[in-house]
Parts: sequence; C-alpha cells; structure tokens
Amino acid sequence: MRRIQRDSKNEDFIKFLCSPDGGGFREIWRVLFLASAIGVKFGLKKPLKDIDSNKSIPDQYFSNPSWPGYLFLIGLLKKDGSECLKDTQENEESLLRDFEEYANGGIEWMKEKIDKSSTCMDGLLSMFVELKRNDDSDVNLENLI
Repeated sequence: MRRIQRDSKNEDFIKFLCSPDGGGFREIWRVLFLASAIGVKFGLKKPLKDIDSNKSIPDQYFSNPSWPGYLFLIGLLKKDGSECLKDTQENEESLLRDFEEYANGGIEWMKEKIDKSSTCMDGLLSMFVELKRNDDSDVNLENLI
C-alpha cells in the first residue's frame, strides 16, 4: 500500500493534538483514524488540497490487524456493491483516498469543536459528548437476537 497523506493546512493542529499540551494522542495515525471515523459518521469527506509528500506516513503505522478491514468497511458503506473488495490497485487507491478525505473532514470538525472550547481537553470532551448524543445506533443484546 502507498503512504497515507494528509492536508498540510491541518499540520499544526495535528501536531498540537499529539503534544502533551494538546490532546495527548501519542501518534499521528491515531488522530487520523479517529478523524476518519468522525468524517464517515457525519459524511464529512473533504479532498486533500495541499499535500506535502514528506509528511505522509507508511500504512504500516496503522499496525492494527483490523486496518484493512476498516478500509473495506468505509468502501462498503460509501459505495454500491462489493466491488471495492476486489484486490486491484485501483480499489486500493480508492479506499486509501476515501480514508484520507474522511480524515480530512473529521479533522476540520475536530478543530472547530476544540477551537470553541477553553482548553483542548474541554473541546475533546464536548466532542465525544456530541458524538455520543448523535449516535443513532441502538446496539444492545435484544437487537442482536
């Protein structure tokens, strides 16, 4: 897989989130992973406009075994049919681009929430409260039976 890219305009915010004074994320890939989930949840898909190839990260940083499955889920959620599951270079590129664009949209949403708060931690807390409040899933054991 190719390297994962991000928009240069978000670089300072991502570094802030990874700093001890910011969000406390230990690695950039964790920020991108959360941001992509937020982007998918709210349909915030924003194309990358300014890419610095020196800032891209290898997909191996997403060392979680569920990483390829997560990409396939994004593809299945946002495309018609299971064509995205075929092992082709075109599908791989499309899945990675979708991930990057959803992460880009999610980062913008996160930045907006955190900028409105007095501290980064307050912003993160209010962000998670809003995510929970907007959670339209009703998953419990009774629904699974």
